[in-house]
Amino acid sequence: MSELLYSLVTEFKGDYPDVPFAPGVEAGQFNPKEDMFVTLPILRVGATSRNGLTWNRAAVERVVSQINTKRVEGNLGHIKPEDRSTRYDLPSLRWVGAMIADDGTAYAKAYIPKYADAVREYFRDAKRTNARVGTSVYGLRGKQGLEDMNLEDLDIGHSDRVSLEDSAAIPKITSEIANEDTDVSENTNDALVAELRTDRDAQRELVSELQDTIKAHESTIAELETSQTTLQALVSELSLDTDNPLADAKVLVAELAATRARNLVTDVKAVIAEMVELKELQPFISEYLIEETDDGAERALVGSVDEAKARVTGLLAKDNFKSLAKSLVREQRGPNAFVREFQADGDGLKVDDSPEGRAAARNYLGIGGNS
Repeated sequence: MSELLYSLVTEFKGDYPDVPFAPGVEAGQFNPKEDMFVTLPILRVGATSRNGLTWNRAAVERVVSQINTKRVEGNLGHIKPEDRSTRYDLPSLRWVGAMIADDGTAYAKAYIPKYADAVREYFRDAKRTNARVGTSVYGLRGKQGLEDMNLEDLDIGHSDRVSLEDSAAIPKITSEIANEDTDVSENTNDALVAELRTDRDAQRELVSELQDTIKAHESTIAELETSQTTLQALVSELSLDTDNPLADAKVLVAELAATRARNLVTDVKAVIAEMVELKELQPFISEYLIEETDDGAERALVGSVDEAKARVTGLLAKDNFKSLAKSLVREQRGPNAFVREFQADGDGLKVDDSPEGRAAARNYLGIGGNS
């Protein structure tokens, strides 16, 4: 059966640590003007509850871990044992984060739902009057006792009925309430200071960025001044019209581009001559790398010598060009020549496959070739 495992009472004032949200709980999901949070101490390492249970660090860490993973609920008081199996009321708060401070005190942060107006007012009233507030750890002990206990609820209880016998163990608490109706408090001031510090850091970062921008502009200005000096020297060197150097420069650039285009055509032809050993095949390859313009000039269809080499390599690897090369070789070689061979048992014919024989055959058939 689940039972009250630990109770703690403290006054609603004083400093407290900033309890972070549990993993999976995003601060951006809440409205800072409407949503309300309260931070309270819930356990202390080494404390002993009324029923004689001693909370070692492993047990306290167990509760903190279950709050951060389960985001357990809290109610005003505990549910009656006879109602456990059938009754469920909307919780008065939901714990959204927990941590253990350096002094061994465990703190937890709870979100107070909007529908729980009475609970919100209860905490506001406790804050205004510095009244005491009690928390109760409610759950089921495990086989190892508290170290493997199952936390069911972390409830709010009457300060007198849940107070600890050892008053020295009572830590200080305060609330973290972001609500327009909340009175100004130390926590509000802390939030304002934190916001101002954030703005200050943002301004410092902006100033740093502006300084970097100014340095970049100064560098650009220096480069422009250098470029202007270089341009003036270029105008003088190229004998450009000082009154209108741009027009003359455009003419020079156009001439330079034309020269580069002509040189590229020459370089592409050299690539074709180098890579295509069969001269009869070179014109076919050239059609894919060089074209004739409307004014009768030649223009390369590639942008560089490396691109021309890659294009030739690709063309030579194609099956149609391989077939064309074989045809051109056969045509170049011409037919075989047959010559008379005298033998002891009579005359006969044999094939003369020598270059001279093939040349003679081409001349005989009238298809050209060397005689």
